[in-house]
Amino acid sequence: MRLARELDPSRLVTDNTGFGQLPEQDREGDFFIPSFNWHTPLKTEEIAMPATDRDFSAVARLSAKPVIGHEHAQFAMYARPSEKVKYTGVLRPTWLETIEETLEAKGLAARVPEWIEATGVHQTRALKEAMERARRTPDAAGVQLLDIRDFPGQGHATTGLLDAFWDSKGTIEPQRALDFNGSTVLLMSCAGRTSFAGERLPVRLLVSHYGEAPILKGRVAWRLSAGEETLGAGRLEVAELRAGEVAEIGIVQVGCGQDRAAARIVLEARWESDDASFADGTIRNAWSFWSFPRPKPSKAEETVWTSVPALKSALYGAIHEPNARFDPRLDPARRGVRLAIVERLTTNVLQHLVAGGRVLLLAGESELYDAVMTKYLPVFWNYLMFSEQAGGTMGAIVRDHPALGGFPHDGRSDWQWYRLLNGTPAICLDAVPGVRPIVEIVDNFNRAKRLAAILEARVGAGRLLVSTLAWRTPADFKRPESAYLFGELLGYALGDRFEPEATLTVGQLLGMVRLRGIHSFL
Repeated sequence: MRLARELDPSRLVTDNTGFGQLPEQDREGDFFIPSFNWHTPLKTEEIAMPATDRDFSAVARLSAKPVIGHEHAQFAMYARPSEKVKYTGVLRPTWLETIEETLEAKGLAARVPEWIEATGVHQTRALKEAMERARRTPDAAGVQLLDIRDFPGQGHATTGLLDAFWDSKGTIEPQRALDFNGSTVLLMSCAGRTSFAGERLPVRLLVSHYGEAPILKGRVAWRLSAGEETLGAGRLEVAELRAGEVAEIGIVQVGCGQDRAAARIVLEARWESDDASFADGTIRNAWSFWSFPRPKPSKAEETVWTSVPALKSALYGAIHEPNARFDPRLDPARRGVRLAIVERLTTNVLQHLVAGGRVLLLAGESELYDAVMTKYLPVFWNYLMFSEQAGGTMGAIVRDHPALGGFPHDGRSDWQWYRLLNGTPAICLDAVPGVRPIVEIVDNFNRAKRLAAILEARVGAGRLLVSTLAWRTPADFKRPESAYLFGELLGYALGDRFEPEATLTVGQLLGMVRLRGIHSFL
């Protein structure tokens, strides 16, 4: 450090990038570059979350000198084997060839375009929040990206918005990337993205200004909408914002009426200025929220038998008993049981299913063979370099299916799925190619397993619906999105539309799900 200053005193110097700890102790840098991804107390799997009232101050505040985030975010999307034709020089893309070999051997090559599109959407949404979180951090001096293009080394890191040749991958328009990474960015801060209908979420609007103008003056126009309907609109004055500042400019109440059906709500914001150097609308941003009706009891609950402890406070009218109390020969007729909801597949429940019953299995990791644990966020860097990271998957593909009822989604991962999917197991479908998931989990391209979070199938004369979503504790059922989706799934399992197309043999089912004895879980 001292030698560097002697050689060129005009430059700022630092001692390393990424791995030094703060506070700096005896380090003599003019600035420091720790990782906002993992520097204590931060965690890689929490770098972007639906709660946007977080920033990276826990690390940035540890030094009085400028702090820059090292190789920020680094979320991966699916590899694009078709890129290999671009390598016309001395470098041979062996990493793409091995990926392509795996996909062809598994019969999955035809799925690659859909996986590329879905994971590209997921990567962009996750990166947007990770970058905005950095911009919300008032004491952060900046971030590094490695980089805006893919890195064809270290196992092939598909972390860029551009490919390795600086060409667009088609996942985002340049102007939309500037929405969250321009010199001046509009931001929002809130405790979450989901609410019950009739609730109002207080959302703070902020401006992060690092542009050339030393003083920023103008207005932020905002609009709240659900589909084509405007729910609210207004303007917030910005009297004076200095370059290098992050400032709150006002609060918008986000929500809709208590009688509204489940809906996606969009908050849009754009900058308006009398200064001719700012074209109205060039500085803009938008964020999604979701509103869900409150759960209501149904007479249909009386036809449900369940041994799931967490459902005691969610399904008051159901029959709640230990597994061993369920009699598959008598209960359907004697007590009118139309649906059994269980966490474990015991022999009596299997008998009920094969004989023509309906079963909703809420399977945890311990009840699955070859389960793959997931996290909501995409793979960090790539699986080969960080194979032990929490979660090794790349997002979800959500089918338009009656099992999901009116749950609002666009077929791809978005923040209303975060609490439902994060930290849950995915079911491996490699041995049952005829089963098409309702909610599919996209595995990383190195491993390329077929995975599901929700699936259905006929087994014997019965109908089976399986979910690994986060319905484990009473608290899970109190979240708006979780309570609503469970209600939709329950209505489907009890209704006339529950007609699975795929069929599983008992042997195939027992190869996926562990069979437990009747008295294993009293």
